[in-house]
Amino acid sequence: MPTFVTGSGRALLRALLLASAVALLAGCSTYANQSTRIRGHADQGDLEGALAEVRDEAGDDPDVLALLQEGLLSYYVGDYPASTAAFGRADEKIDDQFTKSISREALAFLSNDQSRPYDGYPGEQSLLHVYAALAYLAEGDRQGALVEARAASTQLERLEQVREGHETYTRDAFAEWIAAMLYAEDDDANACLVSSRRALTAYEDAHQAWGQAVPQGFLDDYARWADRFGFTQEREELVQRYGERGPGAVRLGREQGEVVLLYGSGWVDHLIEAKISFPILESDDYSSHDEWATAISMRGPQGVYVAPHNVKVKYWLSVAWPVRQHLQSELHVARLSSGVASAESEAVHDLSAIFGLTFDEGEGTRTVRTIIRGLAKYTAVEAIDDDEDTGRQVASFIANMFASGTEVADTRSWTMLPDRIHIARLRLPAGVHNITVEVLDTQQRVAERLEFEAVRVLPGSRTLIHHRSFR
Repeated sequence: MPTFVTGSGRALLRALLLASAVALLAGCSTYANQSTRIRGHADQGDLEGALAEVRDEAGDDPDVLALLQEGLLSYYVGDYPASTAAFGRADEKIDDQFTKSISREALAFLSNDQSRPYDGYPGEQSLLHVYAALAYLAEGDRQGALVEARAASTQLERLEQVREGHETYTRDAFAEWIAAMLYAEDDDANACLVSSRRALTAYEDAHQAWGQAVPQGFLDDYARWADRFGFTQEREELVQRYGERGPGAVRLGREQGEVVLLYGSGWVDHLIEAKISFPILESDDYSSHDEWATAISMRGPQGVYVAPHNVKVKYWLSVAWPVRQHLQSELHVARLSSGVASAESEAVHDLSAIFGLTFDEGEGTRTVRTIIRGLAKYTAVEAIDDDEDTGRQVASFIANMFASGTEVADTRSWTMLPDRIHIARLRLPAGVHNITVEVLDTQQRVAERLEFEAVRVLPGSRTLIHHRSFR
């Protein structure tokens, strides 16, 4: 049985003790506990309480995840300057962390993946700029929104390069659609065309991957922009593939505007911790942790692995594992109305599906890395147990405490995001209107109702409103 520990057993022990002290300083307030408290406030409709919880936990130097949570919650409660500020800081931190921190990587190897700086999953990075743009629009700052649209386009180009070779989610359809809307408002025909093309391709990819229908609202927008900017070829292709468009594709009249509801339903898939054990065999003899971990991962965990005849399991290596959990949303449709005019929403973005795809893609690498870390702790304890030093019992006890106490799954994700985003659109005469939003359950019963009073509808323009359900 290899130990992979040279004559520096005591040096490794000192490293373990140091990392153990760091782990102990972290206390019992884990990310999972914090997330549960924040979600609890939101479930009760106490978004201000959820926001206060995020800020209290983050302190004076919030990390990327805290800033993402703060930015979205600030958007929900209508504090748009705070929202854009938080998203801006999150974006800066992600850029700063793009180059790996060697010290953090070393600590992650000794303890767990939560020691790594959190940069966000690909879909989360895309939505950072989308929500920042929406917050700027809510402030009435179209230039700020355009800056975020361009940042989103740049980030999406990087996403396409980084994820080259992946079969799914190399583009973000919803982010491209929002960017195209903003470019159209700015009369930037070429940018609008590029983002529209990318959005259509991404929606068609999503339809193949998880059944996401291409939203009719997007097709109407694309047709309208094609007519407006003279994209003749694109207009003809739309007709060939999706048929003639309806009234929604007709350009707004001179004295007509449009109210657009962005509705978020439910909770995006989140991660929970599970303990899984892998077999270490009496006969194991490998030259490196990488080779050993790969072999162990291929055996499968306890409950799956069956030892062949004459093969003995020496030890079950227990590791902490992130597992994706889905909460079925009770509410799916929002109805937008003013007077006798009404419209129902359609789903335009499945955040849980995207998160699931990008999370599951990393399973192989995550498995081997987690086992390598477990092996490092295991072999360190084995080396200390074999040491003839008189203090080995104390050292072994401390090392065992460290190994078990720091084995925590990385369950971090942007948990305040909705399961899905829906859009409803209503054309109205220019002027001031009272808008009613009704959220329907699976039985088509009204589960939530709210009023937006004195909504100003501008001729030839869109007015955005938003709502979030946590059921």
